[in-house]
Amino acid sequence: MTRIYVAGSRGKKEIVLGKRDAHYLKDVLRMKSGDRVIVLDRDEGEGYITDISGNYVNIAVTKWKKIKRGIGLSIVLGQSILKGEKMDMVIEKATEIGVHSIIPLVTERVIPRYSGNEKKRRWERIISESARLCGRPVPPKLSAPVTLGDFLRTSYHDHGEACSLKIVPWEDEKEIMFFDLLRGIPKIPRPLGERLGEGVIVVMGPEGGFSGGEVTLLRKAGFETVSLGSLILRSETATIYTLSCLAGFYGSKYE
Repeated sequence: MTRIYVAGSRGKKEIVLGKRDAHYLKDVLRMKSGDRVIVLDRDEGEGYITDISGNYVNIAVTKWKKIKRGIGLSIVLGQSILKGEKMDMVIEKATEIGVHSIIPLVTERVIPRYSGNEKKRRWERIISESARLCGRPVPPKLSAPVTLGDFLRTSYHDHGEACSLKIVPWEDEKEIMFFDLLRGIPKIPRPLGERLGEGVIVVMGPEGGFSGGEVTLLRKAGFETVSLGSLILRSETATIYTLSCLAGFYGSKYE
C-alpha cells in the first residue's frame, strides 16, 4: 500500500495534501479516488482518497494506530559534507537504516562549500522521500551544517552528552577495532525517537579524511577513534557500513 508522510496529520480524520504530494499521488502513481493509502506522522493512519481532482488531494483516515518500526538505538550521525551525489546517498541510506539525527559538518578537508539553504532543502526532500518509502513514522532530524569546532562547542552538547558511546572511524587507528569496542559494551534496546540517552553518536570524515588536529579535538571531546579494518573504504561506504553494523549489532526489536 502506498505510504506518504504528512507532518501534523496525526489523529486527523480528514487530510488535504499540498501540491507536491498531490502531484506524486496523482501524476506519478496515477492513483484515483477510492485508492487506499497509509499516512505517516509518528503513528500510522489507514485511509483512502476521497478527491484527487485539481491540485490537491483529500484523504479520509479510517483509523490510526501506533507503530514500532525502526532500530533499537538512537544514533546521531555527524557527517562531513561529501561531494554531490555521495552526500545525497549517505543521507538517503542513513534515513533508511534508522538514524535519529543527521548533522552535516564542515571540516578542514571538505571539498564542497555549503552556501544558503538550497542544499538543506534538497536533503530534507531526500529524507522525506526515504522515510516514506521505508515506512518510518518519524524522519530523522536534519540540522543546518556547522563547522566541526562549532559542533563540538555548541551543537554537540544538544546530542552527544547524553550518548553512552561516541566513535570516530579513522584510517590511522591501528589498535582499537570497531567490533571489539562494540563487544565491550552492553546492548542498549531503546525505541527510536524515545530519547538520546544511552545512544550512539558517530562522526564521519570527508573524502580526504580528518586532519591530525581534528582527531585531537574529537578525542578531547570524549570520542573514541576506531578502525573499520584493513581495507580502505570510500567515505560514503564507510558511513553506510558503520551505521549498518550498529543497527545489526543492536538489532531492530523492541522491548
